[in-house]
Amino acid sequence: MLSSISSSEKIHASAVFDSFTIVLLALAALSLASVEIFTRIAFDRTSRVAQRETAQRRALLAAKELVAGDPLVVVLGNSLMLNGVDPQLLSQNMSPEYVTLPYFVLGTEYVDWYYALRRLFAEGMRPRYVVLGLSPNQLASSYTRGEYAARYLFLAADLPAIARETHLDMTATSSFVLAHFAQLDSSLIRWQFS
Repeated sequence: MLSSISSSEKIHASAVFDSFTIVLLALAALSLASVEIFTRIAFDRTSRVAQRETAQRRALLAAKELVAGDPLVVVLGNSLMLNGVDPQLLSQNMSPEYVTLPYFVLGTEYVDWYYALRRLFAEGMRPRYVVLGLSPNQLASSYTRGEYAARYLFLAADLPAIARETHLDMTATSSFVLAHFAQLDSSLIRWQFS
């Protein structure tokens, strides 16, 4: 009789452990999702760099609605261009018929911009001129900004080609893909929590 009681206690204890494990895993998943959402909201609202890059990207994509006949000049680059080019002064010194729009993403190199331009063109950007400012070492580099570029600059279809071109191992490639597909629509999040 003792053996039957002890076996029933073991069965009951394992059933409690299973439901406890399920609740614990659900709480962990909920905590991670909450941290992810909060981080996205806090990053977009508190990072001046992210705000500038997002505003420049929106202006660039909205430029397709410019009056026909105004040639659009897009000035792209990284911190070299950010520190070396004053967009307002550039606009003032160019002919008034040209519309110049900057888009500076820090820490980017040639591969980043090659695939970022593919995404911008796929999203409808149609400038007459593109000015890309990078150093000679950055033009010859096969590196990318990594997960940030995967999230903000690259098309999903380009991720395998980028992984091959930059010689990413399987771990880095999976991190790259997860960074791209883990993005949430921040405008939707802001609307729900505002």
